[in-house]
Amino acid sequence: MDESPMIAEYRRQLAATLAWCEPRFDPARAADSLRSTELGPPRNIVHERTHVDLIAAEVAAVLARRQERLGSKPAPATALPPGDRILAFLSRRSLFHGSSPPECDGFIDVDEIPPWGTWIVWAGEMLLSWVPASMVAGVDSAIRCNPEESIRWASEQPEPLIQELRELGVLR
Repeated sequence: MDESPMIAEYRRQLAATLAWCEPRFDPARAADSLRSTELGPPRNIVHERTHVDLIAAEVAAVLARRQERLGSKPAPATALPPGDRILAFLSRRSLFHGSSPPECDGFIDVDEIPPWGTWIVWAGEMLLSWVPASMVAGVDSAIRCNPEESIRWASEQPEPLIQELRELGVLR
């Protein structure tokens, strides 16, 4: 059985995310090591882009820039590295309160946005992004102190796509 185009895209983008992030991530610089100006969106995706189609377009542009800079396309990911997790950012819920950065050394910014180097795919109304194992505890703490629940572990989302990704072993 062939996988859906969305699953195939997720696998391709997860592989590109890992290829981009793994050599660049520095836990001592969690706030900025994966927020390079060469990839970043020209505008804040939650303050200046409120319609989901506009946010999706900004995310797609970041992913395209990343692929261009990577050059060759890595083979689609078949599994998530041990200990890593996938975060869901629900932009419409963000209240921009800034409670997350202290909990995770700035990995999640004051608008609850994960670093753009970690972005995998825009799915419906949520941005899925990679969280390295070394940041999971801090991000988990940030999730717990996020009253509007704009950031959550993707594996806890009820969407059918998420359930399918979990079953395939490319999400936890």
